[in-house]
Amino acid sequence: MILDYLDINEDFATWLDTRLIVAHAQTGESIDPKLLLHSVETVFFMRPMRHRWRHQTVLDIDEPALDELVDAIELLLGSGRGQDALTVLVPTAATLAKHWPECADHDETLHQYFPKLDALIAQAVLMTDIPRDFREDLVDDLNDWQNRVAEYGADMAFSTAIDAALRGWDDPGLEDVLLGHIQSWAPTGKEDSSERRLTQARLAALSGSGRYDAYLNLSRSADFYCEHSAMLAQVGRVEDAVKIAKKQLSRHNDIQRVAESIMAAGQSDTALALADWGLSLPLQDDNNLLRSSSSVSLVVLARWLRDTAHRFGRQDLAVKAAQAAFEQSFSRQDFRDAFKVSNTAAWPTFREDLIRSLLAAPYATDRIEILLEEDRIDDAVSCVDPVKTHVSVYATDLQRLAERAYAKHPEWTIALAFRAAKPIMDEGRSKYYQIAADWLAIAARAHRASGQSQHWQIEIDTLIHKHFRKYGLRPLLQALRDHAH
Repeated sequence: MILDYLDINEDFATWLDTRLIVAHAQTGESIDPKLLLHSVETVFFMRPMRHRWRHQTVLDIDEPALDELVDAIELLLGSGRGQDALTVLVPTAATLAKHWPECADHDETLHQYFPKLDALIAQAVLMTDIPRDFREDLVDDLNDWQNRVAEYGADMAFSTAIDAALRGWDDPGLEDVLLGHIQSWAPTGKEDSSERRLTQARLAALSGSGRYDAYLNLSRSADFYCEHSAMLAQVGRVEDAVKIAKKQLSRHNDIQRVAESIMAAGQSDTALALADWGLSLPLQDDNNLLRSSSSVSLVVLARWLRDTAHRFGRQDLAVKAAQAAFEQSFSRQDFRDAFKVSNTAAWPTFREDLIRSLLAAPYATDRIEILLEEDRIDDAVSCVDPVKTHVSVYATDLQRLAERAYAKHPEWTIALAFRAAKPIMDEGRSKYYQIAADWLAIAARAHRASGQSQHWQIEIDTLIHKHFRKYGLRPLLQALRDHAH
């Protein structure tokens, strides 16, 4: 029965193949090459496409299945099975490289697999005692794949794997570093991104092979302090991990990684304390891009601390972290999560603190949504200049605000409504005429609420006359006039 179903349902066949690979990775069984090749083939398959004038086949890639395949590879590497991982990686990378020219022009996400596969191949090569002839053949294959995909925008796609296959563990002085005889090490005399990626692959290989002392020696000598601190925590040297983290780390995401390692080691109070300390680290502000990235990593750390502290009953830390997360993101979800971790009695005061920060923020995407939810209509109105604000056709938050504000703030509402509707009508954007009419209906209610019904009649008559030839718009305007009568 299952075999019959496989014949008619390609999605199920792909799922079953990848689940079998994952199961082999989890149980430690060797991988059947036939199963492996079939699994890779089902991830990358050709499907028919019908055009009015011709039939053709196009490449279809099951990215969720490819993700499962990558997960299985990581399981293999995590259990020290580099050779089995290579057995999966080589045909997967070869097939991706083969089909990349067909995908490059319209790709949105597939390119993200190149750095993943590159790092995994490098790690697998470094974990495996590969015969010289196989290594040479692999380097040739990697170069061929890299040259193929580089023609279509994926430059240096397998550069780390090539470096790992060529250099392995043979760099001068590396053996002494691994033994702890050398305290500082940079193999090429400089620290560029390609060297960092190779060092990352070497560290991953050492970890997967259980060579923790060598890992600590290399990470310390190469100044990989985040990795060094996390491994110290993993092997039980938590006090040393905290000491190194506070002395050497300045990025919030690095602090989070070490805190998570300490948490995994069973020392929750120490992990929470380190994360709390990490909140005090300043944002990197060398340029806007760095500051934005630093802000994001601070938000992620604060959210982790908020949720973890709440789970462990540390409300003081949870509330502090909730405030830190919200005051960086100003997102509606972070506002809601702040309510969840606050106690009922303290929430009104905490809420006012958060809203005060929200009102003072130079930019906050969810500002109006939050103020509407909290019924702070006057505050929301004060944040929107009806003359200068750009009103998108998708700005449903502003439209809902106008609906709730027109009785108390009619002049503001009228100005905003015309600001939103006028460009749609003047530019003849017929697709959005109904949105313009909805805005004008709000303006009509604001006119009536402020005793300006006669003025509204003049306004709507003027609009009908101006847009008389816009046959999609005119009936909507006439309906507004008739409703006013």
